[in-house]
Amino acid sequence: MSSRHRLGVVRRDAANDRGLDEIVARVLDDAGVTGLIDEPTDGVESVRRGDLMFLFNHTTRPVMVSVGSTQHSVDAHGCTYHEYIP
Repeated sequence: MSSRHRLGVVRRDAANDRGLDEIVARVLDDAGVTGLIDEPTDGVESVRRGDLMFLFNHTTRPVMVSVGSTQHSVDAHGCTYHEYIP
């Protein structure tokens, strides 16, 4: 896949995406930024708003997500929310 930009064409492929993932992970780690969920799950987005944590499942299958010692079930194409306790 490529994206056209006024400065040229940027080519994107899986190898470049993996490299970008590694760079972003390193920058976040160096900055001390941590995720809300224990292990990243493909297709699952976690968002914190105040004292609530929302889990969005963008996949076609239900998933289980670990947050601390608690397991949360999120339906396919679903959303759930929970009180956020750091």
